[in-house]
Amino acid sequence: MCVGTDAEGGVLVNLEHAGSVSVEGDPGRVRGLLGEVLVGLSASPWSHEALLGLHTMGDALGADLPGVEAALNAAALVAALDASSDHRQAQVGAAGSLAAMRAVEAGVEPHVDVAFAGAPGDALRCVVGACVPDRSGVAVIAAGLEGARWRVEVSADGAAVVSGHAGDAPLRMAVHVDARPEVVTALAADLAAAAGPVETEPPTEVLEASPEAGGAPGCAPVEEVGTVAAQAGPVPGRPGRPAHASALSASEPAAVEVGVLGPVVVSGGAGVGAVESSRRRPALALLAYLATRSRPVSAAEIAAGLWPLDTGRDSLGEATRGTLANLMTKARKIVGDEAVVSVGGTYQLAPGLVSCDWSRLDAMVRAAGAERGPPAAAAYRRALEVVRGTPFEGSLADKHYEWVGAEKLDMHMANRVVDAAEALAEIALEQGDHATVLWAVKRGLALAPSREALYQAWMHALGCSGDAQRLKDVYGRCCSMLRSEIHATEAPSAETKLI
Repeated sequence: MCVGTDAEGGVLVNLEHAGSVSVEGDPGRVRGLLGEVLVGLSASPWSHEALLGLHTMGDALGADLPGVEAALNAAALVAALDASSDHRQAQVGAAGSLAAMRAVEAGVEPHVDVAFAGAPGDALRCVVGACVPDRSGVAVIAAGLEGARWRVEVSADGAAVVSGHAGDAPLRMAVHVDARPEVVTALAADLAAAAGPVETEPPTEVLEASPEAGGAPGCAPVEEVGTVAAQAGPVPGRPGRPAHASALSASEPAAVEVGVLGPVVVSGGAGVGAVESSRRRPALALLAYLATRSRPVSAAEIAAGLWPLDTGRDSLGEATRGTLANLMTKARKIVGDEAVVSVGGTYQLAPGLVSCDWSRLDAMVRAAGAERGPPAAAAYRRALEVVRGTPFEGSLADKHYEWVGAEKLDMHMANRVVDAAEALAEIALEQGDHATVLWAVKRGLALAPSREALYQAWMHALGCSGDAQRLKDVYGRCCSMLRSEIHATEAPSAETKLI
């Protein structure tokens, strides 16, 4: 999370490494910083995968944000977080840290609690006890948090000091906090409106606190955890996770759309013809960057993403303020002045006015996952029809797109598309719709030519159609792809051979 800025740009604190952070000082600045953290975590395009839970208590600011679970019962939330902490620490064991576990397996994402002034003190003290850095998968940032391992002290003029420990070494640095609650309120309202109504489902698994679970001293177990799920791992349809938009609204682009599922393009607006040819690629890179953020980003973040360090140049390849301002002007010419919103030194594509094909696909796939049978198949097909090719096709060699590879965003997008294709193929196979099976398989293999499950669906469809020769040909192609894409000795699974 960003706790402020210094001469070098944004100052970030890893919440999971910190464990607990207390924000103290001027009430308005404290509330603004906590709200900014909540908005940033909620609006991250990967928050549904990077976080197991995002919770808030003590204030209504940001409670309606997509993905945020407002604690109606503080005791229930504490019990759930405490149980999750015990479970995670037992999982970590000899691995040493959750970071080490994540290097080899998925499903160990953290819970984060953002608590404003007014949150029950007893509950917060219990949460602090559950927040073991790098081991518990629980982190908290709160106003006036007693016993916190890190502190942010901010004055009315925004001058602040961040203090804590980096390993065993104490750390203390001066920053400036520009966050104001009125700005955060406006951003939160825009994001909540753009996301649409939150759809929830009953929890599928809850870890209840018990006397044997240990927990923080003085924190009594709670029999009923309520609707806050402290799962051992991510569960599809987890309560509180947003649909972001209905399948119907997500299927339609806005007046201006930035497309990244294929060559980077902009539809609507004045178009790239409004900018001289030499500046089109950097301007498109800027728009693609903003379109895939889904939250306001600072000039420093944009500069770091689009102008990677180059040790071969005296300036290290860094962009000047004038360079960024000039490129922002070019981007606005393409999409329209009103399509790029600038508030408090941050930039964002206007929600509702500008869409991104990746965000639409992601929303439609989520909606499809909540459906069954023909409605699910139709939703998956609408999502896949958005895809025009490989994500960022033809742009990844450009230095202005190095952020894509650094974030593994292209791989994430491709996997999302292929997973949707596999889901559609399975549903169509169950319905006996072999033409749709082949359509989905083709879409998936275009991005993942060695995805064995797609070959299995293809072969099942051919078998049901009685095309034995074609089935043998596809099996041979599967064997060949596994050897060429994975390893020379790789062979199909037993399930594939049985088909």
